[in-house]
Amino acid sequence: MTLINHVFAQNIGNSIEFNAEISLKYFPSTNHLSGKVYGAEVIYHKVPSSLLQRKLNIISQDWVLRFNTLRSLKINENINQFGDSYALLYGLNFSVLKTKYINLNFSPAFGLGYTNKTIYTNENRIMGSHVNMYSRAALKTEISITSTTKLLTGINFLHISNAATRVPNMGFNQSSISFGISKELKNNQAKPSKESLTTFPDSTLNKHELELGLNIGRRGAYKSSKGLYRNGLYLGYNYRFNYFLALSLGFDAVYYHKVYHPDNNLGTYQSYASSLDRWRLGTAIGPSIRIGKFEVEPKYGYYLYFNSLKPMHTYWTVNSDYHLNKKLALQAKMYVHKAEADFLGLGFVYKLTP
Repeated sequence: MTLINHVFAQNIGNSIEFNAEISLKYFPSTNHLSGKVYGAEVIYHKVPSSLLQRKLNIISQDWVLRFNTLRSLKINENINQFGDSYALLYGLNFSVLKTKYINLNFSPAFGLGYTNKTIYTNENRIMGSHVNMYSRAALKTEISITSTTKLLTGINFLHISNAATRVPNMGFNQSSISFGISKELKNNQAKPSKESLTTFPDSTLNKHELELGLNIGRRGAYKSSKGLYRNGLYLGYNYRFNYFLALSLGFDAVYYHKVYHPDNNLGTYQSYASSLDRWRLGTAIGPSIRIGKFEVEPKYGYYLYFNSLKPMHTYWTVNSDYHLNKKLALQAKMYVHKAEADFLGLGFVYKLTP
């Protein structure tokens, strides 16, 4: 088997993968979850045609169709509080280690899914809504058994949350082990263009970029279909090292349509994000990663001004952009305090550079 793996290690065709998984642990432990969760994935791996992407160890761009049965999952020994979940995710597959005998890959993916039962239907307090955001990261080993077929084993981490659009929303976190098989569909990929990591294949991109972003979003009010609306503003600067990677620095301003008031605690309380003033202002820094028309920017920030109900000095933010042209992109942006989602804003970002 190891000899076969060595001979066929250079195959680069698109492929399809089937795998099954079984849960190991749930976290945090304060959720009192027990029982087993079983799942399966069908993944279409599309090999990148760009030499630059391959130099960044990107093996494939992935579309993931995912299913989990949560019926055996217990909360406080109560069974069948969650039902089943279905999700469609998009991700990347990175090569971490490649040897004669075994390949090790890292595969993060993000998307949307549907879960049958929520706190409003079964009082499970974990799921705040039927439609949720899914984040999955997998570390997989693979061994080739024929010229087009590979066996895979992996450790997966799954997070399900609705980004606080309905609360309470504690979110679901799970680790699992998976076993799978992948089959190459074809091996007729065009030879990648010879690009350098120090050049820009798209001549319309600038090394120095200024950005202006605007979004609107809502955080759910406690056990209510009503929402607490926000507007997010962003002014930032990107220093682009190459087509794929940039350093991003900017300012985040958030406007509250409704602030916290003790006389209406349930209607205005927003956990770590509860504000006594209409505005909060922070500055954040992080990488910007662009793959085709998609761009992702995770950042860690510090508040310059936030008159918060609870002491809160730092925050996380991550945005995903879909570029319509060289100037304008649609954007989904998440704001997070500690490990708790604040709100998800939908809007656009505009490049101010000529």
